[in-house]
Amino acid sequence: MIRPKCFNLVVFIVVVAFSRYISSAAKKSPPPGLSKPDYCKKTFNIVVAPTADSFIFFTGTGVPQRGSAFSFGLGIFIPPNNKSIGNLYGQGTVIDVRSSDTPTPSAPMPPAQTSVISFVNFNVVFPVGQIASQGVWDDKLNATNSFPVTGGTGLYTGATGALDMLVIAPSTYLFAVKLTKASC
Repeated sequence: MIRPKCFNLVVFIVVVAFSRYISSAAKKSPPPGLSKPDYCKKTFNIVVAPTADSFIFFTGTGVPQRGSAFSFGLGIFIPPNNKSIGNLYGQGTVIDVRSSDTPTPSAPMPPAQTSVISFVNFNVVFPVGQIASQGVWDDKLNATNSFPVTGGTGLYTGATGALDMLVIAPSTYLFAVKLTKASC
């Protein structure tokens, strides 16, 4: 005959052992051949490229100029297969418009190549959560920008780190996401 106190102790031990087994099984890495999605890693690359109606400027002319406010939405892709995995949404204010062309007396004047420098707030939206960031965005070809991660939601709750951006083509950006810890 099992005494009630002993029975309670046995049940308690079984419950604790089972809960430890379940929690350790949840933490195990995936089976061979399966791995976490790139957006769950501590460091990964994404390509951010324009979609239809990517930028909306709130000025009468629709041309970027100092003080112009704008909103944007860009698609996010994982290289090298460029699988779509989310979007980058944000808003900003133009702080400078610069021309990179310098006229030469012997050549006809080429069309002006301009870059826009803006202060932006944006969210990188993945299926498992969002990463929030802000900073100065220079869209000149081959420009590099670094944005601090200011937080996150979902599996990115409490995210810290940086988003390093390289302008690889007009309105196309390569981001190196560098989080201080893996997200999922």
